[in-house]
Amino acid sequence: MKYEEYISVLTASALFAGIKAVHINEILMELNARTREYENGEFIVHSGDKMKHLYLVLTGHAVIFKDDYWGNRSIISKADPSQSFGVSYALSSDSISEVNVCAEDRTKVMLLDVKKLTENGQLARNLITILSDRNIYLSGKIEHISQRRLRDKILSYLSDVSRKKNACSFEIPFSRKQLADFLNSDRSALSNELCKLRDEGIIRFEKNRFTLL
Repeated sequence: MKYEEYISVLTASALFAGIKAVHINEILMELNARTREYENGEFIVHSGDKMKHLYLVLTGHAVIFKDDYWGNRSIISKADPSQSFGVSYALSSDSISEVNVCAEDRTKVMLLDVKKLTENGQLARNLITILSDRNIYLSGKIEHISQRRLRDKILSYLSDVSRKKNACSFEIPFSRKQLADFLNSDRSALSNELCKLRDEGIIRFEKNRFTLL
């Protein structure tokens, strides 16, 4: 199967860093690549599933989250086109997923054989980079949610996004409900705190665009 229509997404992926576009189709054949499409709200991965593949988002978005026994949701991250998920579980000793992954919008993902990925020197190096970046990301999230006050959680997260984008005005990848779930807070409380920060002249926002003042 040819994947020319997705070549721009594939070359933008950290997984294929350092690999020329002309070689990607051949590599995908070696990795037993195949695609699956999901409707908005459909589960891509359930907690408890055995993971054997790396999932690469081609179109749409995938939300990665955990639900506790009582149904309280905590969003871990979001995967946009060219981003991947599942590699940590696929490479672990038992390969059992502890998270759910759900499609946001109509989403198409590519499944790649992780064992074969590790047999390619460049791809194996890229996997190490992806795992390192993921660890740094999760450390950042721990820093945000470990703040005592909701106000400080919000400012910690927004400051981090601003630093990474090198801009005081930026868009975040989360809806208001998703941001509340990401920061382990209540949506109403989050909205109230955002309004207070706006009224105090600390931030401006419209939907998911924020400006730090």
